[in-house]
Amino acid sequence: AGRKHLWHHRQDPRAFGMGPSAEWLVPAGFAVRALHWPVPRRFGEAPSVSYGLDGDVVLLAELSTPDAAPAAGSGPVRLGARLKWLVCREACVPGQADVALDLASAASAAPDAAVTSLFARARSALPSPLPVKARLVGDDARLTLFLDLPTGDGAPRGAYFYCADLETVDHSAPQAWLADARGARLVIPASPYARSPAARLRGVLRVEYPAPVYWSLDLPVQKQTLQGDPR
Repeated sequence: AGRKHLWHHRQDPRAFGMGPSAEWLVPAGFAVRALHWPVPRRFGEAPSVSYGLDGDVVLLAELSTPDAAPAAGSGPVRLGARLKWLVCREACVPGQADVALDLASAASAAPDAAVTSLFARARSALPSPLPVKARLVGDDARLTLFLDLPTGDGAPRGAYFYCADLETVDHSAPQAWLADARGARLVIPASPYARSPAARLRGVLRVEYPAPVYWSLDLPVQKQTLQGDPR
């Protein structure tokens, strides 16, 4: 968790940032999966734009246990992690810490209300799975995200894509939202620093309904040249 601005990944080689990382220290047979990121915010102004988190930040990760779990009363199980992060305001300050949690082995346990509430709030901050059909078409200059969304009454007023990958899109450039007879689509400028056209796009899509919604996106990019202006 952190106050001020927690910048969770670099976005553009012109912008500075470092993603929080965790080196997990768990007993044999236990495993921790990748972190789940809350919906990000956009910080900075062109040409230095980055995405991050602020306020109290909770990152969720799934823990799997061995088939033969420790017997009840056999002693605590220690889960540890070596954490690194970057907190920014006017300047960015790196931090690190070694943390550990001892969990007792028991046949059953009553849920802790405070912990249950903490996890519920953290889950509510995650983006939802993409609920509509979508496809991506790209060339060296731009990527166009086509979405199966209404374009008349009830249509979104706009959209914005927070890309999770470095050197894929131009994070400082405006993104164009279009909804007309050709359908709903978001035109995202490609990064001028990309070594090759993007093969896949990952990140979070914000769709502007009266109350914005956030969808997780992970789609392949169709390798074809866009004919004419995609708008």
